[in-house]
Amino acid sequence: MRIYQLRIYHLRTGSATKAYGKIWTEHVKSLLEYGIETHGLFTSPSKHNAIIALVSFPDTAAPHTTAILDDICSVPTTELSGFDPWQIIRGDDLLLRPLPASPLQ
Repeated sequence: MRIYQLRIYHLRTGSATKAYGKIWTEHVKSLLEYGIETHGLFTSPSKHNAIIALVSFPDTAAPHTTAILDDICSVPTTELSGFDPWQIIRGDDLLLRPLPASPLQ
C-alpha cells in the first residue's frame, strides 16, 4: 500500500505561485526516480499564493520520505533555474493513509 502526503507550499506573491506551479509540473518526472508519484497539483481559493501537491510513495519508504522529498525540493537544479527560493515562505505536509475502500491504494 502506498502512503500519501499532502504538501502545501506557501509563496510570497501570485507570480511566485504561478512560477513554482510550473516548476512542480517539470519536477514530477524527477521525483519518480525516488518512487514518489505526484497525483495532483492544486491551488485553493482559501489559501492564496499556495501550491498544493498530493504525492505518494511506497510504505517501505515511510519515515524518511518526507526528509527525502524536502532534500530533493531544496537542491538547486535546472528545474529551479531563475526561481528565487526565498519566495517560498514555508511548506506544510500531512501524511495520509487511504482507507480500505479508497480508490487510491
